[in-house]
Amino acid sequence: MAARTWVATVEKNFSDVSGWDGGASVPSGADTLTYGPNDGNCIIDNVGSWTGGKITVGSDYSGVITQQSGINIVLAGAGSFVQQGGTFTCHASATFTAASFSVTGGTFNQGGAFVSTTFAVGAGVYVGSSATMSTTTVTLNSASGNVTATSGIWTATGTWNASAALTWSANGGTVAFSGGTQTVTAANSPFNFCTVNKTGNLTISTGTVPFGANPTTTCGTNQISVTGTLTFSGNWVHTGTLAVNSGGTVTGTSTPTLALTQSLTLDSGLTSWPTTMPITYNGTTATTVTDTGAKSTGTTTVSKSGSLSPIFTVAASTTVALGASPTLTIGSGVNAVVITGTITATGAVVCTGAGHFSVDASGVAFSGASSIAFGGGLTVTSGGTFPTIPLSFSGAATITATATTLGTCTVSVGSAAFTVAASTTVPLGASPTTVSGFFTVAGTVTVSGVWAFTGALALPSGGTISGSLTEISWSSFSGAGYDLDLDNGGAWPTGVKVKVNLLHGGAAMTLRAGTITFGDLEIIQSAAVGASTSFVLTGNSNTFGAISFVSGGTWFHGITFTAGTVCSSFSVNGGSPTAYCEVVGGSLHSTGSTEITCQYLHIQNSTVDASPEWNAFNSVDLGGNVNWGFVSSETGVYRQRSRGHRIVPRYS
Repeated sequence: MAARTWVATVEKNFSDVSGWDGGASVPSGADTLTYGPNDGNCIIDNVGSWTGGKITVGSDYSGVITQQSGINIVLAGAGSFVQQGGTFTCHASATFTAASFSVTGGTFNQGGAFVSTTFAVGAGVYVGSSATMSTTTVTLNSASGNVTATSGIWTATGTWNASAALTWSANGGTVAFSGGTQTVTAANSPFNFCTVNKTGNLTISTGTVPFGANPTTTCGTNQISVTGTLTFSGNWVHTGTLAVNSGGTVTGTSTPTLALTQSLTLDSGLTSWPTTMPITYNGTTATTVTDTGAKSTGTTTVSKSGSLSPIFTVAASTTVALGASPTLTIGSGVNAVVITGTITATGAVVCTGAGHFSVDASGVAFSGASSIAFGGGLTVTSGGTFPTIPLSFSGAATITATATTLGTCTVSVGSAAFTVAASTTVPLGASPTTVSGFFTVAGTVTVSGVWAFTGALALPSGGTISGSLTEISWSSFSGAGYDLDLDNGGAWPTGVKVKVNLLHGGAAMTLRAGTITFGDLEIIQSAAVGASTSFVLTGNSNTFGAISFVSGGTWFHGITFTAGTVCSSFSVNGGSPTAYCEVVGGSLHSTGSTEITCQYLHIQNSTVDASPEWNAFNSVDLGGNVNWGFVSSETGVYRQRSRGHRIVPRYS
């Protein structure tokens, strides 16, 4: 690498050896070139083997250096292009690339595409063309500077610093911010139009950055931070976070709207914000809304997806208005929404997604709403404010509200689990319908009238079912494990009728009842139920009113009774000799004085009172029974297996 100097005093071609010091050769390899003090014009016609080193145009050079068509210039390293005087004119059909570009005197005229890592214009002149520009760091730090931007697209990937009151023309072009972290100080370089498509933060420190009409911007998972001014019109869609700082201004026109994937922070000291602008929060990344100065009062739409916890947070001293009858989509996180500030709505609110709602101690949730439908659970921390309005739950949920009076709750979560936490009261209202594969009451459920319940119910110690409940009409899903588990220390009201609806083949329904005194026990068999379907009563000395079985017209696999089961009457009958019912185990006691008569039963290991008599007509004694009388209606044979009627074999 050699240092070469242009010595021509008249116009010569770059390829003319007489124009260079020594007069014997042109530059080659990575030679560095210096123009001045001789002022001959240089026409860069053919660079030969010169691969592009560095060019310095001295302040003592007053000539013109002209790049010809097709002669692309690539300069590398620190100080790769320094212009202090003269004129450097590029061709529209050639590119110019300099790792470091500095103009502090003279004039540089862009031709074709321009690329520079560091771009600095001091007291010199830069004149853009219509071709693209691409720079990393931009420094415009001299009041004597004069810059005309390209009328095309100027891609800026680093800091933009126009700190001096230079002469500037945006030339109708676009500045495209991209890449990593950038700070824009642009009070002295007002833009025509800007785009943002980057992965890092963009800080608008001073000046105005115009996004134009209906802009789409992205900072990935990072943010746009505004202390200067940002303008747009129409619908702005932004991927990332937006923060408007003290002194910052955001101006939206033409009925502006904003859609954000992440957080919004509005400093109480900001200068201006489109107050009534509607805002939508979407995407799968976490959002926190912070607006302590109540700068935004427009309607908010929440449309989040994914499993982050939390995915949407309303910060303290912030109010988010959801508007009339809103639908919120909140993802599936175990703590998806956290309300530390205030969220308001009117009419019926619908929350889709399996996410859990949490209202913190300082939170105020759904002020003004008339009802809320949740897809997940709810926690209201002591001190939080939550309205007493109708609630409905459609997905797996845990309800924790230790110091809150909830409105009437409708629970229909399919085969999913639903839990009422300790010290929490969930009112189901009058004659409700509840569906839950696993309904656990560790707190209190209040209910009155006839409770239509499908699924499994667990009442552990500390759990309470209270209210004027007269009947539970219990159905299950297909399969085993759907039980009424009432013998673990919880409180169940006295005198409640239990209706067991055997609706599914293969269903195994068990009532674990401890020593509860019930009303009647009615077991109803669907016509479609037969093989592998059963009802089991376990516990100790359960007391019922009338025990009855209504046949569905097909044989039924079995009813198992616990020891010490007491009833006022017993009416358990199969439908026919081929549609019998099995009765298995336990001991049965009647508080009545009249004979108990049944028919079409298969009975095994069952003990009944000797008085009054328990007689089974047209039934099968499978052994292990005590005090049962087996009677044929045709022969009148008593206390033996009947041979006078069509007796079907036991199912196996």
